[in-house]
Amino acid sequence: MAGARGARPQPDCVYLHTERRKPGVTLELLHLEYLERHPDGYRYTQFCDIYRRWLGRRRLTMRQVHRGAAKGFVDYAGKKPCLTDPATGERIPSSSS
Repeated sequence: MAGARGARPQPDCVYLHTERRKPGVTLELLHLEYLERHPDGYRYTQFCDIYRRWLGRRRLTMRQVHRGAAKGFVDYAGKKPCLTDPATGERIPSSSS
C-alpha cells in the first residue's frame, strides 16, 4: 500500500493553504485544478485528508495580549448589525461606511 501511495503526485499543501485565503477559493476548486495537472492524482476525499493532516501538524497559533478597554473587537456572522431604540424598541438598520 505504501508503494501505491508514493506513485501518486502529492498535493502542494503550502500552495493550497495560500490559495484558500483568497475569496471564493475552495478545496473543491483547488482539487479540480490539481486533477487538471495530475489526472492520476488523489480523489477528493484523500486530497482533503492529506491537506487536513498537513494543516493539523502546523499547530497554528496567534498569541494576542489585550489590555482592558484598549481595543474593541466585533465578530460579524454575515448579517448586517442593527441598533435598537431603548425607548421604542424599534430596530434601526446600521448604515455601512
